[in-house]
Amino acid sequence: EDTFGKGLTVLRLRNTGLSGELPASLGDLSFLQILDVSSNAITGISPQIVSMGSLGVLDCKLHFASRYCCC
Repeated sequence: EDTFGKGLTVLRLRNTGLSGELPASLGDLSFLQILDVSSNAITGISPQIVSMGSLGVLDCKLHFASRYCCC
């Protein structure tokens, strides 16, 4: 079993040039509490990510157009 990154609690990808939809596989980061993808060209976030029980902060401000973002 691949456990790389499984204990990750904070992932900050602010202003890194990301575009498109964030992959559902981010939902496998079961300990993730903060996901910052603000200031990118994100077009969608998988419901699997949004419904993560551990996720307390989802920062997707600026350049985001999706019904899944609550920011």
